[in-house]
Amino acid sequence: MQIKNFSYFVNKEKGKSCLLVGGSNSAKDFDFKKFKGIIICFGDSIIRYKKQIKPNYWIASNEFFPIPDIPSHLKLINSSKSTLLISNTNAYGGIRNFNKKNLNKKLKVNWFAWDHIHKDKKPCEKKRKCCNFINKSESSLTDAFCKYFKKKNFFKLPSGTIAIEALAFAVLLGCNKIYISGVDLPEYRKDHYSGIFDKETSKVNKIIRKYLNDGISSYKKIQIKDDRFVNLLKFFIFKKFSKLYQNLVDIKNSGLNFKNFRLTSSFYQEKKNIIFNFNKIANLAKSNNIEIYNSSKYSMLNKIKNIRKYY
Repeated sequence: MQIKNFSYFVNKEKGKSCLLVGGSNSAKDFDFKKFKGIIICFGDSIIRYKKQIKPNYWIASNEFFPIPDIPSHLKLINSSKSTLLISNTNAYGGIRNFNKKNLNKKLKVNWFAWDHIHKDKKPCEKKRKCCNFINKSESSLTDAFCKYFKKKNFFKLPSGTIAIEALAFAVLLGCNKIYISGVDLPEYRKDHYSGIFDKETSKVNKIIRKYLNDGISSYKKIQIKDDRFVNLLKFFIFKKFSKLYQNLVDIKNSGLNFKNFRLTSSFYQEKKNIIFNFNKIANLAKSNNIEIYNSSKYSMLNKIKNIRKYY
């Protein structure tokens, strides 16, 4: 069933505890068995911690994963039995086409399409396909959050992590205690990947990579139709070197910190906006008697004044 607007979620879980689960390896240190409350997952955590969690909500904002039009992704979404909040602007704002009727037929879970790009319903500087999703009835999650608190949208973009929207969503749901696990936001690429290629997680990483490659393959097949020869060549190269593809993308999105001579992560480059946004949410939460806890020792969230340490 499609959920029509954000008002459906406002105070829907009022007074409950909430656990946010990100994809960082540090989430494995959280005692999932003792937690009683609702669970919100994002990124690939729904796969990475499949045995430990049964999410109530899955927030997604990516052009490659999860995409309901891809059979393997659809099967995962429907088997999760989680309410899916999928960004139509990111999943379908590029070369894919958004078909609401088709999604209603395919999806066996409650789902909601939200705008992850346009703040205050303002189109991009150079109008793009994603701008077609702007309308009176829909809004971004940050717009809905600020409207809930009767504030002007203060969020700074870009802010590089969907964990910000996940935390805002938990507050919007009316949760009074929010625990965050698996959100490290490391500043350097080396730290970003530390621990995720050990023996315990290598099998899971292969599964995640398969889903991601299904998404990229589907994307590139659509591209072929536009410029058959050039994109056919790109698709061939991708299939041949798919294991290296994500690493190449990560390097492209990285920058060199000359002081330490280390490749930075995308989180480092958007660090100021990330910290600003988390601070604003945490401050509003505190003033409304909402407690937020972070369970990762090495997370950037430890710099946020009104997010307490939980380790």
